[in-house]
Amino acid sequence: MGVTWVFEAEQTAKSVERILESLGAELTGQYSIDVTPYNPPVPSTEYPPNIVMHHSKCPQSTFSIYWTARVGTAVQGTTVKGTIVEIEYDASLIVVQCRDMIVEFIKNTFNKYYDNQPEIFIITEKPEKYTPLDTMWQYLLIAAKLRKKT
Repeated sequence: MGVTWVFEAEQTAKSVERILESLGAELTGQYSIDVTPYNPPVPSTEYPPNIVMHHSKCPQSTFSIYWTARVGTAVQGTTVKGTIVEIEYDASLIVVQCRDMIVEFIKNTFNKYYDNQPEIFIITEKPEKYTPLDTMWQYLLIAAKLRKKT
């Protein structure tokens, strides 16, 4: 696990894969993210809504020092909502150690999305550890936005 930047791309998943392959990337497998909201049958302060998220990569028991790029299509039911790109730098779990490298990669590869840095990149100036929850938070924000798309 490393520090991750997740964003919605306007291109198709295949277009993003071609961009990454032009940089020498190789397709190595698939991943999945499930975002399932559970709401109580009757609105209640005693039982608030709950969101269950699962990323097929977590928990991970091995670490590497490589870039990992995951590209996927966001689907709700049978409707395609968008393309999601996840860029992860596995060399460290410390946000401030990885942030500049990831920002530079995004700026050079996906410049259109450079200005939309994840909140964790903006608010973290101390050597804080990045956790899977930080990645899930990025997916949750994107999922909320995609649900509103028609």
